[in-house]
Amino acid sequence: MPRKAKPRAKSPDASAFIKKQVERSRAKPEAPREGTRVRGIFDILTRAGGATNSECKAANLGDVSLKHHATRFAKRFGLKVKRAKEGRGERVSLL
Repeated sequence: MPRKAKPRAKSPDASAFIKKQVERSRAKPEAPREGTRVRGIFDILTRAGGATNSECKAANLGDVSLKHHATRFAKRFGLKVKRAKEGRGERVSLL
């Protein structure tokens, strides 16, 4: 018959460590990580005038869905989305 493991006592430092981890997880970032493709899309959307799909392709960000990224950024970082028709396309920006 196998023996049952004894419960481990928590060290006093463990609770302080857990509290710090919880505080860090609750802190919301202000923007995506620097140097990523998503950060490039975020930078283009937050500049004055916003961006179109063709401008993203010209910036080597590939074919992206600006509406999708804009709504995702707006929800995560507390921004507002502004859309405007421009010829055949649409200009999207974050405020």
